[in-house]
Amino acid sequence: MPSKRMPGRSGRAERGFTLVEMVVATAVLAIGVAGAVATFGVIARASGTAAEYELAALLAERRMAEIEAEGIAAAVSDTGDFGEEHPECRWEQEVLDTETQGVLELRLTVEWDSGQSERRVVVSTYLLDETLRPGDEASEAGVL
Repeated sequence: MPSKRMPGRSGRAERGFTLVEMVVATAVLAIGVAGAVATFGVIARASGTAAEYELAALLAERRMAEIEAEGIAAAVSDTGDFGEEHPECRWEQEVLDTETQGVLELRLTVEWDSGQSERRVVVSTYLLDETLRPGDEASEAGVL
């Protein structure tokens, strides 16, 4: 009776995977899952950091608006915090003279402790001393 084997095949039937193939497949899968889990952790930390910077920028914008509303007389070097609403954040404002008379640079720094390190956002703007009018000493000198 002739053999019913296919040509080129050994006598052993191929059924399923070998143990080595299963170990390799499991290792590849474990590495992929570990990489995905680590990526989610990085994304979560980056998202939290971005939210902190966004809050600091909004607080700086709010503080700048307060200073601009109060006028240049309120633009003095000072420090403070954002009260009970955001006790973790502090601000420091510096008023610096510029080369142009009647123009001040207002530099505002918002700082907070992120748990891992001290972080900060620095913004600056220029304020014009509107008390200087045409006919004043500065405008007669051609500064304005």
